[in-house]
Amino acid sequence: MENFALSADLLNFDLYPSLQDNAEYFKKIEGSNQKETFVVYSLNNDQGNAVEDQLSLLKKIFGALKFDLDKDTIHFNVTSDFLPSFNRVEKKWPVKFLVCFGISPMALGININVNYYQPVPLGDTIMIFSEDLSELSRRKEKKKALWMALKATFFKD
Repeated sequence: MENFALSADLLNFDLYPSLQDNAEYFKKIEGSNQKETFVVYSLNNDQGNAVEDQLSLLKKIFGALKFDLDKDTIHFNVTSDFLPSFNRVEKKWPVKFLVCFGISPMALGININVNYYQPVPLGDTIMIFSEDLSELSRRKEKKKALWMALKATFFKD
């Protein structure tokens, strides 16, 4: 399959406009972003995995990449009352990498279809989408597929 880069103009809109001011909007996004990486996830108890276990898995995944979640990324736990717009986040912080767990591109205002565990370039950003953390914790083959995608993206020669 031939690789291609999508135009960043696809993101030039807010799918879910917010009535909140910018300061309030960005308070929900945590981290220092030293490695220009935006991580979006949804922690839930629906699948029988405790929220603490899912957060621990997330930290282990990024620890294997030699990332400290709070120092090296900006990260956000999606809730039903708030979805971040990738376009708004990208205007505030540089984002070279977007890694999503259980969140679709459309939920972030990105109008494309992607396959899980396949790095996709969009403008200057490489995106990886995965099933949610609860699913990853139960399925070793999905963790392996995610690791292969992360390795190909973050450990280039």
